[in-house]
Amino acid sequence: FTRSDGAIPCEVDLPAQARFLTLIATDGGDGIGHDQVFLGDPWLAAESEGEARERADQLHAERADIQARLDAMGETPWMYGLVIREPRPVHVALRGDPELLGEAAEPGLLSCLPFSGTPLTDDSSDAQRRLTLATWLGDDAGFLVARVAVNRMWHYHFGTGLVGTPSDFGFNGDRPTHPELLDALAGELIDSGWSSKWLHRKMLISAAWRQSAAHSEAQAGIDHDNRWLWRYSPQRLEAEAIRDRVLQTAGTLQWNMSGPGFRDFEFIERYAPIYRHRSTDSPEFWRRSIYRFAVRSVPEPLMEALDCPNPTTAAPQRNETTTAVQALAMLNGEFLLQQADRFAERLEAEFPDSPSAQVEAAFRAAFVRAPTDDELSWGTSFLERAGLRSLCRALLNANEFLYVE
Repeated sequence: FTRSDGAIPCEVDLPAQARFLTLIATDGGDGIGHDQVFLGDPWLAAESEGEARERADQLHAERADIQARLDAMGETPWMYGLVIREPRPVHVALRGDPELLGEAAEPGLLSCLPFSGTPLTDDSSDAQRRLTLATWLGDDAGFLVARVAVNRMWHYHFGTGLVGTPSDFGFNGDRPTHPELLDALAGELIDSGWSSKWLHRKMLISAAWRQSAAHSEAQAGIDHDNRWLWRYSPQRLEAEAIRDRVLQTAGTLQWNMSGPGFRDFEFIERYAPIYRHRSTDSPEFWRRSIYRFAVRSVPEPLMEALDCPNPTTAAPQRNETTTAVQALAMLNGEFLLQQADRFAERLEAEFPDSPSAQVEAAFRAAFVRAPTDDELSWGTSFLERAGLRSLCRALLNANEFLYVE
């Protein structure tokens, strides 16, 4: 056939049984290649008549009726089920070749780590194997999972764990800087009934976490990386926390919990899956970042600029870079500009005729403190020169807003 639009004319001989196959040739736009094939609705030329036309009209009417009945049914609830089968035999792959199998591997645990439970046998069921694994991981005698959990929480709050490699406690990982502290916290975590809330509180009320972030040349000369905790190491908020804090400061954060997440992109399934980012200036997109639907192949520009990990792979440690792209995204990005406008509208509604009150409220919302006299004077002057929206935009880009110090 020959395409009628003249964009990319081509001629292909098709057998009679394939008369409803449509070949699509494009210019490569929207991520569609030149060799995509689309199996879709049969296309009939205007001059088609007789039985073919009548049959096509009949099929379209039947399909419309079926679709109407499906739409009237509403969404069907889904439930995931587990079918328990006998565990399949696992063989040792010789030289790592999955096609070259050696002797069968028996179920068991690492003999170098203690375990007080009942060992597995060759005929242990799948449920028994999973239960034994869970029991072994949480066994009080080994402290294995407890030490890893403590280290990851410490890493989250202090920027660096007591073991610098949170995903490697083996010979290739770092040695703990405070091994006695790590073991003591692991034991207390177990004694607390594995309460993560208790452990977070324990760390946040400690003298180590409540230290000043002030720098000292003398101390830095001895311990530049602050491994001995002589001060609090400033660290930037994660990308998700920055986004959520911007929404909360602007007064737009939606606190509704659970339910389906939100999608800040549109999905088009044409000839191939296409993802396009769309404007997020409406309440349905102002939920916390934990409810954001992440597409592995299409990262969100602001989140990517702020070192949000790619969900394709695990990231035990996040990068914390400082680049020009971050500054541009925070200063000129669509999301930040929209939220700065909402922040300004909030202040104008609360304090319509008082610039100084607007400045003070802006500082309290952004930094959770009142402005100093110099900051109040500067903010009022800046507001008169550049406007309230520019002031809100500047506060959302301040280091005090982005960093924990």
